[in-house]
Order: sequence, then structure tokens, then C-alpha cells
Amino acid sequence: MSTSAVTSSWNRVGSVPPTGLTDARLQLHHAAQIAVSAAISYVAARPDDSHTALTWIGTLRALATEPITATRQFRIALRLEDLTLHVLDEKRVQTRSFALPGHTAGSAAYLTHGVLFLGDSAGLKSNGTLTGSPWALSDDSAQNHQSLRALADRLRPEQIQIVAIAPAHTATGTFDALAQYAP
Repeated sequence: MSTSAVTSSWNRVGSVPPTGLTDARLQLHHAAQIAVSAAISYVAARPDDSHTALTWIGTLRALATEPITATRQFRIALRLEDLTLHVLDEKRVQTRSFALPGHTAGSAAYLTHGVLFLGDSAGLKSNGTLTGSPWALSDDSAQNHQSLRALADRLRPEQIQIVAIAPAHTATGTFDALAQYAP
């Protein structure tokens, strides 16, 4: 038996009792299943199930599937710190997803190549002002407005270059429209 000291590359991030992590562990498990389901569907099966393994990509701080072959190769990644899903192309350019509940419970926005796709969760007036989804077409207008404000608050400190915002049924705009959003 060796008595030499063992070094670890693990980084301690706090001193939370293990029972305090139960909910976070379950959320991570369920989020990982989304990425793994893509691998199960599109990566050739192996007897040891290694085709479903996730690989750590340190520069993105995310776990990613093996490459999935389609028209262009891509990977599905899960960033652990905020449980966001990302689609990575062969050059590791990310498509990020953000929950935007309000228009519907499952509404989402997607950010890729500097374009923020908002779908039916928002629109732009002719003067470039961002509006939430029309109340008559939303499950919860107040939540829709809160989701858009929260998205702006989340993206602002990241200083990501967003070259355009693309709602589903109106013209495109710039990040300023989201950053200045006030329902």
C-alpha cells in the first residue's frame, strides 16, 4: 500500500452538505438526458453504450455528446453552472438556448452566430422598440415580460456581440431593443 500523497485536479466550490445537492443533482440528471437522447438517436450504437457518453469541454465548461453527423456535424452540450443546452457546430460555434416562459410554458430563445431568435415571445415595432407577445396570444403576459427582462439582464454582463434580434413575425432589430425593454 502506497503512502504517497494523492493530488486532485478537482476544484472545491463550496461546503454544501451532500443532501443539499439532491435537487440540483436531479435537475442535472434530467438536463443531461436531453443531450444524451440526441446521441441515442443519431450516433451509432455500441454494445457498451459509450455512444451515449458525455465529454467535458473545459473551454465551454460543458459536457458534450460525441459528434452527430447530419448535413453538418454538430454536438449537443450542457453547461453545468446554469443547465443551458448548446448546439456546437464543427468549429465549436455555439447555439445557446434560453427558457422564455410566458407566451407558452415551453417558449425559448436561441442565440447563434450573433443572432438572437425570439420566436413568438416578442415582436418589434416599426420604431425598433421590442414588445412582448400580444396578451391574447400568451399563456401569461406578465411572465412573458419578466422572461424578456431576465434574458436582457442575463446577456448584458456577458457582453456578447448580438448583431440582430429576430422575432418570428416582425423585422429584425439590435440588442439595444432587448437591453432597453420596458413593457
